[in-house]
Amino acid sequence: MKKTILILLMLMICIMITSCNSDTELLKTSEKEIATTNLTEATSQNDKTELKDYLELIDGSTFIHEYKINNDSVSILYSVKSIESKENLTKKDFDDYFLTGDKIDKILVSVPLRLFNNYSYLKTIEIKIEADKNYNINLNKDDVIKLIGEINKENIDKYTYDKNLRKEFLNNFE
Repeated sequence: MKKTILILLMLMICIMITSCNSDTELLKTSEKEIATTNLTEATSQNDKTELKDYLELIDGSTFIHEYKINNDSVSILYSVKSIESKENLTKKDFDDYFLTGDKIDKILVSVPLRLFNNYSYLKTIEIKIEADKNYNINLNKDDVIKLIGEINKENIDKYTYDKNLRKEFLNNFE
């Protein structure tokens, strides 16, 4: 009888030790998952902050009325409404900027290409310009790559500044 009690006691001690080790491993795993999640969230927040800063510098940024950043997508609206909060700008400034030359077409091509190039995690970009009429382009990165090949400075410049390539690009995504 004493042997049985002793064996049972030893078995219970083994089970308790194993259980404690298992809990410790679960705790370590949970801590790793939390750390990974926090790192991902911090990276995501840093990416968004960096992207917001970049949007302040892109072509026509003065006339950006609003933008939205959602995980892997960006939406930008250029509008005359953007001048409402700026004392030194007029509708004439807006019209002079957008309605001179091929500025609208250049923005619809260059801005998303530069964003895709600089922020590899972006998958979709939408640009809207409310000028003499509404202009809109909604791009999926994979579709852009199919058309132009690699998104790099050389291809960005080619499609931005060569009028024929710019028209080809816009015709493919209208």
